[in-house]
Amino acid sequence: MSLPTILSLKKSGEALYIKHVVASQMASQKENNLQKTKETVEEEISALKEELNENTEILEASVQGKFGKQAKKAIETETEKVDNF
Repeated sequence: MSLPTILSLKKSGEALYIKHVVASQMASQKENNLQKTKETVEEEISALKEELNENTEILEASVQGKFGKQAKKAIETETEKVDNF
């Protein structure tokens, strides 16, 4: 093999190595971002569920009759949607 061919192969190998390292770092960062997103979503869903439950209790205590029951049912339906998210 000639020296220019060897140098060309070496340069190509180094470029591939750099691409591999960068791709590995990007994949790792993607996983970290995905995990953070999942945690944030779970926290937000939990907070939303708590707020819906509190509002249901407040509504139930303050509004009675048919309207109160319908409103409670609507909030429970929304809570179920959040649970299934």
